Amino acid sequence: MTVQSEDLLASATQTFASDPGASLAKVATAAGVSRTTIFTRYPTRAALLEAVALEGVNRLRHAYESAGTTTSTAPAAEVLADLVNNLIPIGPSIAFLFRERSLDGNEVIQSHLAALQEADFALLLRAQAEGDLRLGASVAWLARSLDALVYAAWEGVDAGELAALEAPHHVMSMFLEGAQRPRLGTASAIRGLYGREVR
Repeated sequence: MTVQSEDLLASATQTFASDPGASLAKVATAAGVSRTTIFTRYPTRAALLEAVALEGVNRLRHAYESAGTTTSTAPAAEVLADLVNNLIPIGPSIAFLFRERSLDGNEVIQSHLAALQEADFALLLRAQAEGDLRLGASVAWLARSLDALVYAAWEGVDAGELAALEAPHHVMSMFLEGAQRPRLGTASAIRGLYGREVR
């Protein structure tokens, strides 16, 4: 059976996302190919990891561009919703890219991720300015929270616990309702728990 490189990388992404230390033998088994097939295309584990990372970056870039994160004039919350809709299907790529420490020294990968992070932060800052997100929250923390929700949604869909069409709504509902400016009475309740003001 001939396996296309795209299918092999997609399978490897899911394997590494669930098991960062997975051997090439495990990757081959999950993809339904022999280890020889893996080694023919990617002679070292590092080569396979880089190929998976580049594929993941390309998927992320497409997701951001399709949502218009840097070009759309729509309200930030609408752009975020479109982005979430694009990101959930590539949850394993997100998990892999942010967990795989061997990529830290890869300047090409890191430059792509930095550009995407810049777009992420700008969109979240716009959402704060438009009143959708709490002003006192760090955009870095908001970005990490959104990434975690997106990956959790993908896991839920993959496990059959969450309908694919409902997943984006669940992510946005959880993200906005948990990060929006507190309503009357909420701030005092949180202040009572943590001993400080929440803006």
